[in-house]
Amino acid sequence: MIRRTLLGLLLFGSMSWGQSVNWSKIESSSDYQIAREHLADALPNLAIPILEKLLETEGLDPTAKASLLSKLGETQLRAQKHEAALFTLADPLLVEFSAAHIWRGYTLSQLGYYLEAIDSFQKVDRRSLIPRAKLQIAILNIAIGNNDAALTELEELQKTEDTEIAEEAALRLVSLLLSSGRLEEAEDKLSSLKLSNQRYNSHRQFLQGQLELAKKNRIAAVGIFQALLKKTEEENHGLSAPLVHELHLALADSLALDGNTQEGIDSILITLGKFPDSPRLAELFQRLDQWITQSESREVSQKLNEWVTQSVPQPISLPLLGAPEGESASTLTYHYTSNRFLLPRAAFALLILAKENLKALESKPLGLAQLESLQIIAP
Repeated sequence: MIRRTLLGLLLFGSMSWGQSVNWSKIESSSDYQIAREHLADALPNLAIPILEKLLETEGLDPTAKASLLSKLGETQLRAQKHEAALFTLADPLLVEFSAAHIWRGYTLSQLGYYLEAIDSFQKVDRRSLIPRAKLQIAILNIAIGNNDAALTELEELQKTEDTEIAEEAALRLVSLLLSSGRLEEAEDKLSSLKLSNQRYNSHRQFLQGQLELAKKNRIAAVGIFQALLKKTEEENHGLSAPLVHELHLALADSLALDGNTQEGIDSILITLGKFPDSPRLAELFQRLDQWITQSESREVSQKLNEWVTQSVPQPISLPLLGAPEGESASTLTYHYTSNRFLLPRAAFALLILAKENLKALESKPLGLAQLESLQIIAP
């Protein structure tokens, strides 16, 4: 990697092609190839200065410059430099450049500007990119609750010649039908689904588990999700990171069926221990809050207290339930931690503890004290 970087720096300025430099020359240059290698190695920050330097090449024709700008915007997005990406992709040269509209759409969607992202994807008119743009529009319509439009778009994408897009659209269609409670339609689609791309098999299996969960078939759902969970230990398990987190949530829901809430709670506690910054944190704690009254609350409280003590950003003493051995039964000292990624979990944990304590008159002062502590974690 270091050798490639040094080589790229040595090669800057090596292109002197006269008055007109087209995209073919840029694309075949050593500089551009090094930038592509950095991107392939998931090192976009190393590719950015190379692309910026290439944009300074004298005599770039409009197509070459537009292509470089689009690639730079993509690279800035991959480096999580969203504002820089939007600035780059707003260049007037890219008004009719479909690839730039794709990357601008991705950037806007990551920032939560879903309607603006849809507008950007709708501007894509290059034939090869239209299916991808339509898939993203469908995904965004689901995000904003426009399910009818999403269903129509996903159905239409079944006919695209792009097999990968068609199969992903089919899986998302089943998922949408499941979340809409249209179980019979989802089951029909799932049973007739033929996948040529093997990496989608785990996703299909996950959807089958969700179907069993929706039908309240506890044993079948738990079996599928536990098998998938074991599969995630393999390198190429085929599940995206968001689906892995959704899998943990679905397993807890399945385990809790038929009144087995303690098993659901145990599963959630394991998940929260493994993924303290899970993107499904709110939903995991929502389940915990819902089920805690049907469980051994003292054991859960001790675990919640443990997470809080790991995360409060300054030493304070507060009365808490389930104090560890060696501490006063009514007082627990919170210690400083630099692991700020633990704080959201601690905030949710402290909120549940406070809610439980505020329910009874004798523990109300304790709950109020915990709410004060919550202000320290999440002001």
